Amino acid sequence: AMLDVVLRDVAAAGRTVVMTSHDLARTADLASRFDVLSRGVITASIQRTEIDPDDLLPFYLQATSAC
Repeated sequence: AMLDVVLRDVAAAGRTVVMTSHDLARTADLASRFDVLSRGVITASIQRTEIDPDDLLPFYLQATSAC
């Protein structure tokens, strides 16, 4: 998608991009870090290099289960 290209270009230029999404596949493709926000609080954070994209859903579910 065109927006994905723009996001990558902005990040490649050294700028910080903050994106919220429920689309885990797209997020896994674009993000360098994953933060789970639940009820206005970051309940979990992890670097992309520390998690397999297939583990994002369990990571998300665990991070939101205590809320």
